[in-house]
Amino acid sequence: MRSRTSFFNPALFKKTVVRFWPVWFLYAFIWLLLLPGGMSGELARSLRMENAAYASMRILMGTPLEAAVSPYVPLLALAFSCASAMAVFSHLYSPRSAAAYGALPVRREAAFLSLSLAGLLPLLAANVIVAAAVLAVEALCGTLLLWPVMTWLGVVSLECLTFFGICAFCAQLTGSMIVMPVLAIVVNAAAWFVEGVVTALLTTFVFGYTYSGRNAVSLLSPIDGLQRLLVASAQYEEDADGISRLVGYEFSGWGAALIYGAVGLAFLVFALLLYRRRRLETAGDVVAVGCLKPVFKYLLSLGGALCLGYLLFGITSGSVRYGTGIYALELALFMCVGAFIGYFAAEMLIKKSFAVFRGAKRYIGFGIVCLCSMLFVVFCETGFFGYETRLPTREDVASVSLEVYRGGKPSAFTADEDIDAAMALHEDIIAHKSVHESQANAYTTGTQPLDSAAPLFASSADLYVAAEQAADDYSDPDCYVVVKVEYTLTSGDKLTRRYELMGRDTTGDIRALQNLVNTRPGIATRNETDFPVTLENILYAGVNSGYYPLGGGEDYSVELTESEAHELYYDCMLPDMADGTLGLVYLIEDNGYYDTEYDCTIYIDCYERLRTPGAGERYQSLYVNVSAAAERTCEWLAQHGIHPLTIREAVAAAEAEAR
Repeated sequence: MRSRTSFFNPALFKKTVVRFWPVWFLYAFIWLLLLPGGMSGELARSLRMENAAYASMRILMGTPLEAAVSPYVPLLALAFSCASAMAVFSHLYSPRSAAAYGALPVRREAAFLSLSLAGLLPLLAANVIVAAAVLAVEALCGTLLLWPVMTWLGVVSLECLTFFGICAFCAQLTGSMIVMPVLAIVVNAAAWFVEGVVTALLTTFVFGYTYSGRNAVSLLSPIDGLQRLLVASAQYEEDADGISRLVGYEFSGWGAALIYGAVGLAFLVFALLLYRRRRLETAGDVVAVGCLKPVFKYLLSLGGALCLGYLLFGITSGSVRYGTGIYALELALFMCVGAFIGYFAAEMLIKKSFAVFRGAKRYIGFGIVCLCSMLFVVFCETGFFGYETRLPTREDVASVSLEVYRGGKPSAFTADEDIDAAMALHEDIIAHKSVHESQANAYTTGTQPLDSAAPLFASSADLYVAAEQAADDYSDPDCYVVVKVEYTLTSGDKLTRRYELMGRDTTGDIRALQNLVNTRPGIATRNETDFPVTLENILYAGVNSGYYPLGGGEDYSVELTESEAHELYYDCMLPDMADGTLGLVYLIEDNGYYDTEYDCTIYIDCYERLRTPGAGERYQSLYVNVSAAAERTCEWLAQHGIHPLTIREAVAAAEAEAR
């Protein structure tokens, strides 16, 4: 009779589960403490609340879903999936154990499937036990909510499948138990980490580069992808009394969880293919697959160039100036140092010897990595393939916004003349790149060009008088401005650039930017509210002088009533903004700023409960600095006994009080 081919060995499965039971016991114990244990404590406290039924409902619905989308859950799943894979494939890391498993009368496919199930099924069984415990807690409370618990069970089980598959694959790549967990962490986080390092380098070297947040590249790291894409949001409805009440939770992310689970399953298949052809004598080798040894060497070398190179560069680059060849050269040299360490460390690990520095052929690969590192630096320093100078054509621009990071919203421009002015300013900033970088060097290092008219020798008294005069003279002050330029194109796409302008405004770009954002459209859009300010939704309003003394030599901070804030806003502030005299932004704190800007801020906080079911509520805060040119607002403040000082007067008063 023909013997049947077996793909599963019950004895091997059972022995492996029994042998490594502490791993899965600890995993289940942690989850039992966190989920059913934590819920029991919260439910016990909720019984003493005034609205116990409502509080209990929130806990029963929200706790499992919040646990499912917690950013720490993927880390927990990765840790125990890695420990599980290390345990069930531990025979691959010892020559004696590898030989013993190879001598078993079990096909490679059957051994792999038995060991994989012995590592994965206990994790899934622990999840089922925890879910059952949560349902038991709910039953004791008299309410059984199946959907939140099943969502948690499905999400966490898919995460275990994802990470176990990846870790099982990593277990086949190496014969070292020390290297295996490091390799698993690298595979799961490499895309996220490399994106962060490359983004930091581009931000440093590419003039105008804008980092708009994590993008699709980091989704190749399951840890980052699961943390970003799994979301649980509370849903509210408004009752007859106008009070919003929690009615449930909405979970989104099933597609991402299923995709990552499928990826983990695919890695299990790849792991099986490697396990079938793995040579038992590779136990103890850092790289167990011969054809992957060059890949390991070059990846470790590139990782050293990026990570170690950037680390060394960040530590020592404080004395090197931006926008100079020396600055770029230092980065290139440190990347070569990092590549050297990574390349020859990989050689040592592969050869199991320190004698890896002889032979010209070994330096060819290292030279290739150094060349790639230098080309990357050159591309960044020379504009990154035209990124620095790339601008949209005028016909493709629908609107432009300028955000100067001084409070308020961006100033948006839609009129043709305003768009033309914004694009002309942007072109000037790009044309003056070398000047801005030179000014940034002087600003960050605290050095300024020597004044040729200054005497070479002067008495201490003369120097003191000159210092006193310079302290009161702000005709040419240092500036620090961060501006983000964002184009909205007619196609709906956006093009964004970000600039840091530091030092003296020798080019006039900062002054032009200040004038543009202080035009009537710039003021109006920067200070517009998300919803109308009404007597009903004003939550808090007041006038604050900061910490400087106002009229009478006393600190002044007064709270306004809803009617006062409403009157001030509509009768004074809005008309002054329309005239272009209120809501100004001073990017250059010169004499005009110190003499015309008051040390006084008006703030109005509003709260609005949305009428749409499930929409919840929203808040907004309006903060406006008062200028002397805002006649209506200043007159209203004076009528209510508020007499602010200019910035110069406030500084002088504070200095006098300090003496």
